[in-house]
Amino acid sequence: GVVPAGVAALAHGAIRAMTVRHFLPWAAGLLAAAFAAIGVAAARPEPPTPPKPAAAKAGPLPPGPNKIVFCRGLNLHRIDPDGKNEADGLKTDAHLDSEDYCLSPDGRWVAVCSPDQSDPSAKRVRIRELGKDGSWTDLGSGDRAFWSCDGTELLLAVSPAGGPGSSPKRSHHLVNPTTKARTEVKLPAGHHLCDWSRDGKFFLTTQLVAGDDGKETTCRHCVLNRDGTEHQAVADDRRQWGAGRLSPDGTRVLFVDGPGQAKLTVVEVATGRATPVGGIPGAADQVFSYCWGPDGKRIAYTWRARPADGECESALVVCDPDGRNALAIASEKTTAAAIGGVHWR
Repeated sequence: GVVPAGVAALAHGAIRAMTVRHFLPWAAGLLAAAFAAIGVAAARPEPPTPPKPAAAKAGPLPPGPNKIVFCRGLNLHRIDPDGKNEADGLKTDAHLDSEDYCLSPDGRWVAVCSPDQSDPSAKRVRIRELGKDGSWTDLGSGDRAFWSCDGTELLLAVSPAGGPGSSPKRSHHLVNPTTKARTEVKLPAGHHLCDWSRDGKFFLTTQLVAGDDGKETTCRHCVLNRDGTEHQAVADDRRQWGAGRLSPDGTRVLFVDGPGQAKLTVVEVATGRATPVGGIPGAADQVFSYCWGPDGKRIAYTWRARPADGECESALVVCDPDGRNALAIASEKTTAAAIGGVHWR
């Protein structure tokens, strides 16, 4: 039963040779199939990777040209904050207050609210690119206009028939300047829109409030959420403030102390702390218009003096929010072409 070593070695070699010969065609076929599969996979394009949704970012708004636009007579002028490079921007048909027009965030487009030719008691909103020839685009009725933070929409305040002073009721509408489609924005009754925050989240409104005697009506200013609910009352001392202007970061409001006054005040939204703007020239009878600089570090305002006899004097001033470091960058002394509304982008 013992197999000699030589016979065993010979038999083992024969079995290995038979095994290789038996499996070699199968292995070759398997290897060829594997390479073919690899080739097909390589030739087939990879499926595209699904794009990841972009994260919502509340980054800084695109910077504007850092130009001040103001009304000189019937023309809108552009000027650098240091008073250099003043140039015509657009010819209008009226002496404009800052409430009569509004600049887009990039400073390219202007929306003007001017009297309706068919009904002088009503106003219509028209837009046009600054510094370029072309016709106006009519967006329909509206006596106040505010650009959205991305410049794709305007928020219009529309007074009822008969003019702004005929009724406390106003409607508010978002308008697409391309399609002219309107969507109504619901605000609480009695609230009048006076500004829209730079990030688009809040409205600044004035609310008419009856005094304790039921006769005298004063103003209360509120910051509202987009859905019309109250976010923050600016201050509840019910002073006769004019229309406020929100700072770019929404933390402060610039007011004129009552209509026809030569006083400006900065109020902190969170605390109600009021800081007067100093340095307004003593000759000024009225602060006509006012606005914030793009970064909130400076403000601009225009003032006027109307003597009993003689020419009207007016000027455009840039200063710190407390009135320091004031610089008059434009002035006018005339009976007709006084300096009017101002915006800064």
